[in-house]
Amino acid sequence: KGLSRSHIFGSWSFKLKMASSVITSLSLSFKQVPPAAVPAFLDCVLSSTGVAPSTLFESLINEFPFRSEDTIKVDKKFDSEDCNHIASLVAGLCHLLKNSGFGSGDDNHNALQLFVWRVFIPLMKMVRAYDLDMLNQIIQSFFDVVIETSVLDMLGVSLVPFLLRSVGVSMGMLNHEESDFIKWGELLLSDSLNTRDMDGNYIASLSGSFPIPLSCHLLNLILNAAFQSRQAAPMVEEFAGGLLWDLCNTTERLLSQSLEHRSCAVSFLLPAIFKAFSSQSSMKISHQGNMYILSRNGFKKRVWECCKKLFSVGSIERRDAYSVLALCLSSGSWTDGTESCFSEKDAVEFDLRSEQEFWDEIKKGLVVDESIVRKQSLHILKSVLSISDVSKASSEKKPEGNSAHRAMTKKETWAEKEAKSLGVGELYGSVDSGLTIQQQWQAFVLLYEMLEEYGTHLVEAAWSNQIDLLIKSSFRYEGSLKSDCNNSHQGYMETPDEETGIFSWLEVLWSRGFRHDNPLVRCTVMESFSGIEWRRYKTCTQSMSQTFVLGPFVEALNDSVHHKDFGLKGIYTSRTIEGATQYVSAYTSYLNPRDRVGFLINLASLAKKQSFGRAGFMALIQCIVSTAYVVGGYGDKDTEHLEDILSGTLHEPSSEHLSQDDMAHLLDVLKFVAESSRQHFNHKYRIRVYQKVLETAASVVNPCNVPLGTLLQFVSAIPREFTDHDGSLRKMMLEWLQEYNRKTSNSFCTDGTRLLASLYEYLKEFISDHVE
Repeated sequence: KGLSRSHIFGSWSFKLKMASSVITSLSLSFKQVPPAAVPAFLDCVLSSTGVAPSTLFESLINEFPFRSEDTIKVDKKFDSEDCNHIASLVAGLCHLLKNSGFGSGDDNHNALQLFVWRVFIPLMKMVRAYDLDMLNQIIQSFFDVVIETSVLDMLGVSLVPFLLRSVGVSMGMLNHEESDFIKWGELLLSDSLNTRDMDGNYIASLSGSFPIPLSCHLLNLILNAAFQSRQAAPMVEEFAGGLLWDLCNTTERLLSQSLEHRSCAVSFLLPAIFKAFSSQSSMKISHQGNMYILSRNGFKKRVWECCKKLFSVGSIERRDAYSVLALCLSSGSWTDGTESCFSEKDAVEFDLRSEQEFWDEIKKGLVVDESIVRKQSLHILKSVLSISDVSKASSEKKPEGNSAHRAMTKKETWAEKEAKSLGVGELYGSVDSGLTIQQQWQAFVLLYEMLEEYGTHLVEAAWSNQIDLLIKSSFRYEGSLKSDCNNSHQGYMETPDEETGIFSWLEVLWSRGFRHDNPLVRCTVMESFSGIEWRRYKTCTQSMSQTFVLGPFVEALNDSVHHKDFGLKGIYTSRTIEGATQYVSAYTSYLNPRDRVGFLINLASLAKKQSFGRAGFMALIQCIVSTAYVVGGYGDKDTEHLEDILSGTLHEPSSEHLSQDDMAHLLDVLKFVAESSRQHFNHKYRIRVYQKVLETAASVVNPCNVPLGTLLQFVSAIPREFTDHDGSLRKMMLEWLQEYNRKTSNSFCTDGTRLLASLYEYLKEFISDHVE
């Protein structure tokens, strides 16, 4: 111990000269001896020559024939002979390191760092010169020695700072952060190795960095090794905690970077971090004189904040966010009590399931176009609900007898038979006692998986059955809603046992079914949707969002496969249109008055925002009329004539919430609808459109309460051939303009002649302006 480093190196140099013949022969032998035979070969050499392992180790290091700068300059690729030579050299050096023993002496510490800087790091920089098997063999040999000798903490002053710096530099960082445990910003080779006799260019070459995937892969291995052997020595335990702290910080930074950075975080760092937390969910970390608690839940909270940012960026970022969440949910218990990534006095609890945005993002993921994202979202949902194999579970439940079945076609009979054989189609045979929450979610997952994986005939056999079970089970919860007649999307789940949660998720099934690639599946789903008596199922109806109704639902109505008989024999309707109007009427009636008005305006505005076919356009108009009836207080009367509206009894009208601007905007949209119908060649079709436009206006718009110019523009949009004397719509138009105030009880006009007076003033101003 009393010798200086110069004396040590002098001694090694002397011994090297004494054993030069042995070293020369040994170097040549490494080209011939396979890696597996190297340890036994070296033991024979050491015992027969009397050369000390440390002397032989130093000599082989100095004679190491491979330099990273040589391969980088010429883009060299190693052949099989070179790879065998390298593998044998590494195996020999690692064997000598193991035999030397690692105590507390400077010589042993220096030997390890010498290997890291002169062999391991240069070989890692040459990773493009050899294949993956070679890389794994080198890494495995090195880590076997480090783990077996319990000197992982020594890597904290050489390899680990180098790797952290490589990751930091790839993110544009010039220095470590104050919160980092391991300081890599001022990493110098001389901090861990005597460089007096080293070539300056060689030292400079070591100041570079590894590719980020390699750096993260090595950090993964080091962290796993540290936590496996942390109980062997106090220094290793302290090193493991500090490294985990830094990798948590590094992962958080990587998730805000490019695709490659996020991929490395997901593939290498997050699995290692959660594996470490699985053995110890929280630990105390002493850092800069303060004591902190590093915990799994605290780290999950930070990761969740990163995911929320990724969700708001783009589709690729969303995909990575789902991958991160899947790792979080597979990493052990949901919550470990009071845990935090901060100081003990700021300890907090965190349960991802209590985040509403978490459930909203799963919903979004289940309906996106990317198949991989849908599968990720479904996997996350099933993890939360603890659902694994729905088909197996369903096959264990046999349907009860005495159930009436309608006569089925051969195709339907065959489909149901095959569905039963797979446990699909009849998850439960009776809902007399109601489905449990878990059974409801199993039915939901079964339906979703059918849309993703199963054939058309299985969907046809099982879809209506399962939907019917879910819808009927909502009867149990009709009195348990926390808010009445609103659409504030209350159905998110804080836990899988949230009673009303399942019904707000049904729109996910409808959305996927409406957009399915197979038209037969789309028809099956729409027929099922249209056949439901929505007014009987308040919980299900009001739990759906306006985003669904104005989006996937209206888009589905524009799908021609749902209107095969539309227009035949002059009948411009279909079963789908009739079912849609009933659903929209029920949905609107469960909204509060102010939301009804907003929904009507948004629904009508779709005519300007989207392109519709003939059937889809008529379906939209019928839905607008049905909504207007509810807003005007006329319920869901299937009226054909304006006099039926004007003579009807009002039921809690919402039209008083329509401002003058709302009415003007609505008339403008209706004018656009009327003008758009002119492109259709069929005379009867156009009359039908004009009739529905007038019915909508008559239901909610008081002609006395809108600017006269707006009113006249709307009236002019209806062709005169329909409103002149003997026109088919003349009576309807006059009744709206003249009879509205007299027939309704909530009139905004104080004088029945107010409209005529406004018209007189308008014409008077018009004439005076043009006469001048």
